[in-house]
Amino acid sequence: AVVSTQSTGNANLHPFGLIIDEYSIAPPDQYVPFLDIQFCFSKDGVLQTDLYVKPTDSRAYLNFRSAHPRHIFSGIVFSQSLRLRRIINDDTRLKQRLEELCSCFKNAGYPLTMIKNITNKVLR
Repeated sequence: AVVSTQSTGNANLHPFGLIIDEYSIAPPDQYVPFLDIQFCFSKDGVLQTDLYVKPTDSRAYLNFRSAHPRHIFSGIVFSQSLRLRRIINDDTRLKQRLEELCSCFKNAGYPLTMIKNITNKVLR
């Protein structure tokens, strides 16, 4: 990210002491990956965040039939759901990513009721 000392930076970030020339990062509405986050500035200058998943990520989680205490499985679902909650700043996009995560857990044998109960808790 390029930090600018000019007053043309993003007005939404100014209260946090950040002045960023968002057009020097990427064109508006074009996401830029950074670690497990991808972000962009909308045409209005609003910061948008989303989950970044590397193309090589298999999205495989601990199989539900493995020999682990039951609380481990619910903890994995909760922590991964909460991780998405912290990364993604748009509720519509969050719900979409949680559905994708539910699919991954379902493929690993997790009961759908457990997955839905936990993800709904995170959405509140």
